[in-house]
Amino acid sequence: MGYMVVRSEDTKRVLPDEISVLIVENTAISITGCLLAELTAKKISGR
Repeated sequence: MGYMVVRSEDTKRVLPDEISVLIVENTAISITGCLLAELTAKKISGR
């Protein structure tokens, strides 16, 4: 895989290198352990 999938009206794929801060505005999300590990490894903060 190697990317985060963002689904809304359309689906987007985002590479972890393109993320500096991840803002979660909805409780109806799925975050995988692999994504958390990758975000942690790249020291990407969440708000």
